[in-house]
Amino acid sequence: LSSESRIFKIYGSLDICDHKDAEGNYQGKVTSAYSNTVDAEGNVTGKAFGGIAYLYNGSGSSQLNIYGGNYEHTGSLYSGGLIYIANESDEKENVATFTLYDGVLSGGNTVSTGGAVCISNIGAFIMKGGKITNCTSSGGAVVAGGEDVRFRMEGGVIENCTSTGGGAAVYISRGLFEMT
Repeated sequence: LSSESRIFKIYGSLDICDHKDAEGNYQGKVTSAYSNTVDAEGNVTGKAFGGIAYLYNGSGSSQLNIYGGNYEHTGSLYSGGLIYIANESDEKENVATFTLYDGVLSGGNTVSTGGAVCISNIGAFIMKGGKITNCTSSGGAVVAGGEDVRFRMEGGVIENCTSTGGGAAVYISRGLFEMT
């Protein structure tokens, strides 16, 4: 699956699974080249978020579960290079949640924060396994930017990510980071 635009905009629940071949490699790949709109001088005139998925929560809980596969972003976004989690509701019981069980998120490139994953406002990212790699941003491969935001890292690896600002791997401006 490959696209010049965002692959998924999620208002409910989505589970994504992939199977490994005999050598242990994932067979499927999802690639997005979704990018900001820029003018002739290279200035960002239209901000874009979430190259692979925009997990949106308005009036009910929404959830994305990734159980395997390769996910790559090749464009340049404002925030949340691969996954952007936004909650437009102030209801704390209705939380947009992304869980990475296995798989590879790579190539996230943002001019702002969250090279791979950005959690904005109220939301959660639970990393149980998998890998986040080769992301660039001005702050963190994973960023938590809201008072009621949670990033829980129970497993997995974040590697080869760079930041021109704070935290190449994880940047918490507000919210909670738990590592078990």
